[in-house]
Amino acid sequence: MTKCGSRRYNFFQPVLHLAEKSSETRPDGTYRVQRRYDVARTPFDRLGTTGVLLPAHQHQLVALRDQTNPRQLRREIQAGLERLWALPKATPGRTEDVHQTLRPQTPAEMGPDNPLRCAFHRTPIREP
Repeated sequence: MTKCGSRRYNFFQPVLHLAEKSSETRPDGTYRVQRRYDVARTPFDRLGTTGVLLPAHQHQLVALRDQTNPRQLRREIQAGLERLWALPKATPGRTEDVHQTLRPQTPAEMGPDNPLRCAFHRTPIREP
């Protein structure tokens, strides 16, 4: 998970945890499983109640959560996913050199909006 994604999950996404699970056998021989969940809380809130964080670290994390805008964070995550999905995909039955496929061919393709503006450098493998 990306840094943005883990921050969104840990600070803003409440999670239910299984508190109790029991099963009973019915007269017809089938089982019924009952699950009871605790109150939904974020992973950061759960961690804060355990007392394992140093107070200075907890204050830093609280400050980070307070200065993070969840909507902006979601937009950044979505933009990153869009860039990822815009990358070229493999064509079945066709062998390609991934370095040539992902390398922009002209200076115009090197624009800031182009998801392919990365550069790849081959590293020679040396036998011992």
